[in-house]
Amino acid sequence: MSEIPLNPNCNCPKVDCPRHGKCMECVEFHKANSDKIPFCLRFMVEKD
Repeated sequence: MSEIPLNPNCNCPKVDCPRHGKCMECVEFHKANSDKIPFCLRFMVEKD
């Protein structure tokens, strides 16, 4: 299985995170281990 490339347009401010730029890994992590929505998906659920 080939490794998924890093997302060069990752807009998450947590640049020290080991999942920074690894979008699929990040979303999977948040789904399984956190009650928070990943930064990159917040625009979908937050109202102005």
